[in-house]
Amino acid sequence: MSKTKKMVTCSILIAIAAVLSVVSPLKMPFGGETTIASMVPIIIIPYLFGLRYGLISSLVFSAIQMILGAQNFGLLAPTFANFSLIALFDYIIAFGVLGLGRQFSKNAVIGGGIVIALRYISHVISGAILWGQFATTEQLAHGVWVYSIVYNATYMVPEFIISVIVLAVLVRVRQIPWEKTTNN
Repeated sequence: MSKTKKMVTCSILIAIAAVLSVVSPLKMPFGGETTIASMVPIIIIPYLFGLRYGLISSLVFSAIQMILGAQNFGLLAPTFANFSLIALFDYIIAFGVLGLGRQFSKNAVIGGGIVIALRYISHVISGAILWGQFATTEQLAHGVWVYSIVYNATYMVPEFIISVIVLAVLVRVRQIPWEKTTNN
């Protein structure tokens, strides 16, 4: 496949992911939401075209998510440190890891599950460092890390389940050239 066709395919998959990301049955008050498998189009890119296309696509998707979630930046004091930490942990790392699935496993379901778990970890770090200040005293009874783990699990566990099921179905589709891809 030519580079142009790969770039067009990646662009279409990024657009599909962006549209799916706004279809959200569960939105959390301080950011985070469960979508209808919005990460799946990004997760499959490295399985189709390799690491380079996967990383570039996941970083483009993280920029789109940052734009769509811009209201979250206004919830904290407008300092450069807060802006930088939100951008890094809630967007760049959290969505950037989605392009790494094939590095962990040639099986898209396993690799996808791992990168979704890494996204969750990134949000937990952000929640403990930045967002814990919004927790009530009762929510912080066991500490800011437990609060962040529970808060982020509320939307990431359903997102994980939905995405892994969709990936499992896609892996069964024989027309997708999962194993023919070089890891470039």
